[in-house]
Amino acid sequence: MLQIIVSVWGDMYGEEYIDKLKHSIDKHTTVPWNLTVIRDHENGWDEYSKKWYRGEGEPRVVQREGYVNGYHHYNLGGLPLYKKMYPWMMDDHCSKKDIILYFDIDMVINGDLKYFTKLDLSKPWVQYDYDMSKQDMVVDYRNQNITPINTSVLVYKKGQLHPITNFVDKFPDQVFSSYRRVDAYVWYQFGVKGFFNFLPVEAVDWYYKNTNPIIRNMAGESMEDKDRVLVEKTSNVPAPGPRKQSWIRKLLKW
Repeated sequence: MLQIIVSVWGDMYGEEYIDKLKHSIDKHTTVPWNLTVIRDHENGWDEYSKKWYRGEGEPRVVQREGYVNGYHHYNLGGLPLYKKMYPWMMDDHCSKKDIILYFDIDMVINGDLKYFTKLDLSKPWVQYDYDMSKQDMVVDYRNQNITPINTSVLVYKKGQLHPITNFVDKFPDQVFSSYRRVDAYVWYQFGVKGFFNFLPVEAVDWYYKNTNPIIRNMAGESMEDKDRVLVEKTSNVPAPGPRKQSWIRKLLKW
């Protein structure tokens, strides 16, 4: 069974996103599948996020130069989008034989998800940015703006992502004080140590690239574009055309 898990919280994405997602999965997928939607889950990490967020107001990822309370925007900590990690520990409903596919809600399903059931799952798979410069990563290390992985799409077996969430449970103060982006935490604590396999661009790629992968990742696109593509339409939606990636779109890949 292909167990698909998505997580939603807050009011950014309405129920229409879930409805359209189900339609797209059903239209394209030729293997048995089940969709689990985790809604507004909280297990206590919120207290650490608020404790260690050095900005003002509710914890959020600030993607521009500047300072708040004497801290640079890139040093505000708090791991604001920590809730996206909750599904990675919530796999009790899955069997050891199941293939688990986690993705964020802002994905275009463009092909048969059967592909992901054929992968060698001796270790998890994650989206990888093959265009990212190694030098850029070296220069950006302290800022945590960019990482070669994007945890918006993950493929794994039951229990394989528990080391990531168990580490947070064991060292919550250290994790929430040190990181402001989930991808930075996952990359520097696990990705650099060979924890993942990397999905090819034929499986997952960025929406703005105008390619034709199985899943097109719309992270960093405007809500207007997401509504147009993911709600008003449901599948095989062409991008507006090739265009250069803007600096803000790069930064919004968490």
